[in-house]
Amino acid sequence: MPARRWSADIACIAVLIAMPIVAYHNVMRLWWTFDDPALIQVIRDRSMSELLFSRDLWHHFFANVFNPLLLVSLKADLMAFGLDARPWYAHHLVSFSLIAPLAYVLLRQWLSPAPSFAGALLAIAGVPSVQLVHALMYRHYTEGLLFALLSAILFVVAIQRDLLRWSIASAVAYLLAASAKEVFIPLPLMFLAMMSGAPGDPAGRRPPSRPAFFLVPQAVAFVAYIIWRLAVFGTSLRAYGWAAGRERWPVLIATLPFRIVRVFGDNAGIAGWILIVLVLIAAAVCVRRAPLVASAAMLSAIVPIVPVGVEIQPRYALMLWLLAAIAVAFASRVPRAGAALVVLAVVAAIAVNRTESAETYRVARRMSDESRLLSSIGPGDFLWLPASPPNTLAALRATMHAPGQWTYDLLPLCAGHITPSRLWVYEPDRHRLGPRKPGDVSIHCSSVRTEPLSMRFRYSADTLYWSFGPYTQGRYTVVLDDGRQAFTVPRDGAFRFPQVASLPLRVRYDAPSGWATYSADVAFPVREGTDFRWRR
Repeated sequence: MPARRWSADIACIAVLIAMPIVAYHNVMRLWWTFDDPALIQVIRDRSMSELLFSRDLWHHFFANVFNPLLLVSLKADLMAFGLDARPWYAHHLVSFSLIAPLAYVLLRQWLSPAPSFAGALLAIAGVPSVQLVHALMYRHYTEGLLFALLSAILFVVAIQRDLLRWSIASAVAYLLAASAKEVFIPLPLMFLAMMSGAPGDPAGRRPPSRPAFFLVPQAVAFVAYIIWRLAVFGTSLRAYGWAAGRERWPVLIATLPFRIVRVFGDNAGIAGWILIVLVLIAAAVCVRRAPLVASAAMLSAIVPIVPVGVEIQPRYALMLWLLAAIAVAFASRVPRAGAALVVLAVVAAIAVNRTESAETYRVARRMSDESRLLSSIGPGDFLWLPASPPNTLAALRATMHAPGQWTYDLLPLCAGHITPSRLWVYEPDRHRLGPRKPGDVSIHCSSVRTEPLSMRFRYSADTLYWSFGPYTQGRYTVVLDDGRQAFTVPRDGAFRFPQVASLPLRVRYDAPSGWATYSADVAFPVREGTDFRWRR
């Protein structure tokens, strides 16, 4: 291979490694956020073998997922660094910085350095990637993607050079990717399509003499994963979190592509929608030139999203975004217009990335600061209306023995249920938490009114359904444990919820004009057939 080609590749890979480290180095300032404290609780007193093979652990895990590689990766950090979060984020950032180089190597199997570099850069500039790099709890997406890309590279090389042992190595990488996150399980479907209609090899190598043999290791890895999952996790394929009644599923599935597209366009301004248009054009070009491969790739990326498709999070579209980046890179082959499309897509993606990165980091930094503060303030101090999810603070208090307290609701202060010595309030203009006297905040109590409000809760098939009214605009919040937990929810919705003897709560409604009203404090059993109603 010419030295000039090697020098170009080395330069591109070096830049692709450095760019995310430079762009996202501020994550090193973060502390524990989201599910980090809960995950630390899980891994702290368990061995590596338990994290991989304990039925008790996975049958009682706090989410209905099987991600053993995530726990192993976090356990390695805990063993090496203790509870010093900074090296955890360093590990996280280094893992993320390897995505683009691997994407580049994969694209180089067919394309020249320039479009390969552009596609790899797009892969780490998208909205899903921004979400991943700012949260430790999403490391399974990052490291799973690393193994998926490595598996794809090894498989392509295997079929190009007719080397079965490379396909075996690819299968091992695939098994690791699947053990990180379920979204990578359909990867062999893409390989099967590549065997039938992949883009041509620029080196002009012949296809393998026995192509079916190259899929056998992938099939063995898939069967091994299924046996492992069934033995440890069980047969559950039920999605977790938000749910919907059967009557809504046709609409949810029909609108899934549009809702996924919105992930890349919402809050990104004109640059986001320009990027979407360019990606769709590139995808259309790829479908036309390699329909089998493109269709199999999109199917493999979309099917894992369907079970959690009630609420689309950016990370769910990670594989779709990777495919979009690859499509843009291959669009460079279109005469005249191809190069312009690639350049415009890269420029638009960088603009979107800057906006999304700033906002995502701001939210992550606020949650991180709240966690740090909670671990240091006195037992009489309260975090006031924190941004961190309730499970983060509860697990943090248990894990770190944090003495501070918190409330997500106005009513406990207004009704005198809590008497804090200080309230720590987020100051948006200064992006920091500052102390306030309770009297400084209690002026908001005047916004609480007694107004009409209704609620209905139904329980069926492990799912809690609700409907609130009579207002169609504004915000509804379910408040639990007198403000220690609160969840903003849609007016009509559903969530998978275990049966409990009693669920005490109240509902708060915040009107667009600034006033608020509450339901009474109620409690009802959560069991099959429950139908609880309240109205004022």
